[in-house]
Amino acid sequence: MYEFVKPITNKSMLTNSRYRNQTFTGVKYYLIYLCIELFVLVNRISKLPLIPLPPLGANDVALITGGLSGLGLELAKDLILTHKIKHVFNLDIVAPKHELGENVTFIKCDLASSQDVDSALEQVFTQCKVMGPISVVINNAGVRVNGPLLSMSPKQVQKVFDINTFAPIRILQLVISAHTETFLPKRLSVVTVSSVLGAFGPKNLLTYSASKAASTQFHEVLSRELASIPSIRMLLVLPGQMSTGMFSDVEQGRLFVAPIVDHVSLARTILQKVNTGEEGIMCEPFYSNFGYALKALPWRLQQAVRSYTQMDEKVKA
Repeated sequence: MYEFVKPITNKSMLTNSRYRNQTFTGVKYYLIYLCIELFVLVNRISKLPLIPLPPLGANDVALITGGLSGLGLELAKDLILTHKIKHVFNLDIVAPKHELGENVTFIKCDLASSQDVDSALEQVFTQCKVMGPISVVINNAGVRVNGPLLSMSPKQVQKVFDINTFAPIRILQLVISAHTETFLPKRLSVVTVSSVLGAFGPKNLLTYSASKAASTQFHEVLSRELASIPSIRMLLVLPGQMSTGMFSDVEQGRLFVAPIVDHVSLARTILQKVNTGEEGIMCEPFYSNFGYALKALPWRLQQAVRSYTQMDEKVKA
């Protein structure tokens, strides 16, 4: 009279059920992949310049801070060797250990000193009277101090902000003022190397993260102030952890989520964008596109992200 539901014993039915589940999972991941690819494509198209600039070449002059090591060194090398520009001015505090070549001028400059910055730029402008105006300026130099705020001296805090924030502001004040007064409509590409940590900072890197957050906001607002000048292009770079000496002591976390950024490849990509006149924000690797979005998450979810990525465990005090 009553029929009870019997367990499925047919092997073909079980196989079909598993197949459907696997197919659904495959389709789900494929759709996620398509969404990511679509995001990347739209992001890329939105940054393409409406009015391309002439490519870099033998008439261009660049100014780089911190160009004797890491990312800065690769940028300087690529400008000279790949893009064949006329000259690179390199502002750094440590003198080079080897000859830089006739196309590179080293100017010793303590970026923590506003007097040093003004003096260095005066030397650059004097030489530019012969060479021509600066067409690329890259604020790349940066320092960090590990540890909690309560263990830092006021001088340590001030130095981080002087180098990471106030020096770039002063350099751009001087360079952009000179350019707008004398050299328009010639090109000027402005690159600010900030950090994704300015959006979502880890424990024990408070001053570094805060100074990079300030430089990010400075660059973004300045780009709006200069939006009416089409020959000035503003590019903000927000990298994750790079393969340079600056963060060599930081333990690597979950590399699948946050891979290490190859600084040689990053330098090449930055200058490819500069070469075409691209502006906007460049994020590397992919996760750094969502640094600011994480702040919109509920507090508990933010803590879950921190816990999963282990970001608060990797920087030692």
